[in-house]
Amino acid sequence: MQKTTSAKSPIFLHSLFRTGSTYIFDKFRRTDQFYCYQEPCNEALIDLDTCPDEFLKSPDYDSCMLRHPTLTAPYFYEFHCIRDRLKGLFRRSFSYDEYFTGPRLPDTQKKYFDTLIEAAPRRPLLQFCRSAGRVEALKHEFGGIHIHLWREPRGQWWSYKISDYFDAATQATYNAFQLPVVLRKIRVLANIRRFRGRSVYRDVGFYRSHPLRSRESYLAFFGMWLYSFIEYERHSSETICINKLNDVDYRAHVTRALALAGVGRLEFSDARLANSMFSETETSFYESIEDEVAQLFCACGYARLEVMAALSAGRTAMPPTSDSLVDTLQKEISRLRVLAFTHWDSPGGCEYRISPGALSTWRGLVRGSWNG
Repeated sequence: MQKTTSAKSPIFLHSLFRTGSTYIFDKFRRTDQFYCYQEPCNEALIDLDTCPDEFLKSPDYDSCMLRHPTLTAPYFYEFHCIRDRLKGLFRRSFSYDEYFTGPRLPDTQKKYFDTLIEAAPRRPLLQFCRSAGRVEALKHEFGGIHIHLWREPRGQWWSYKISDYFDAATQATYNAFQLPVVLRKIRVLANIRRFRGRSVYRDVGFYRSHPLRSRESYLAFFGMWLYSFIEYERHSSETICINKLNDVDYRAHVTRALALAGVGRLEFSDARLANSMFSETETSFYESIEDEVAQLFCACGYARLEVMAALSAGRTAMPPTSDSLVDTLQKEISRLRVLAFTHWDSPGGCEYRISPGALSTWRGLVRGSWNG
């Protein structure tokens, strides 16, 4: 484990996409006590050596589209500031091929992360959306404080639909080297194709042009969600559930826990996440897939207690509500979801056709959502 002073001891924020990680990242960045790296394994960093000025563009457009907070600087501004130190260190393999490293980092990743930490003029904060397969190695190599940020899976999966990038990135992760056995089984069940092009952009582009059907998409997503939840909980000392951050008592608990861990006092009073609600018919769709994935994890040697704890956490993260307006809106949203499923499962993609098997399934959804 690398020795660092308390002032330079790194903080690692671990999550998947669409968990509120940019919101938490922004909280750290605004304190001016930390030097904050957003997504150190993002494939966009491949271009830092050749097109550095691209990293100075305003994030306003992407922030609006992705519903991110208004940032004080471009996403990768801190990387740009130390680009000379990073020259030649980032590899295309970091994003997907070497997502799963086991307990030790490859030398190339070790050198890259070590440079990020050492080059930071203030205490480094590294916010990851691609660290589940290397969190153990990062902790072993660099110590520091590790924070697990998570979101209930069903609403998170729907949030992925804001762009086809997130589903494509999930598929590309299943194409990684050293893919764990349980995820190999899920890759087969989800019909994820193997592809490795001449560039990482071609890899992602391939998966964007080969979207999964709805059941396969949630199967692939939840497999990665469950794997990540378990790995992050094993190796993190602090946990934040973004769904619960709306609650004043939970916010106070998180603030105290972070302060006691030596992170400092962060303020989350503006946290606003609209929790998703699902009809009974929709819930049965998700639960059947989640149960199938959980059984696979147990069959592959994961402790049942650990798997069931993660499953329970995901299912109980959203507080119930009986607000009549919310109930009314939920029915409207459910209708839109049914139409979306119909669209995804149509052989023509953009044409609104549907196979007989999918039609039977979604007739049940229509009855449950529209008449329930």
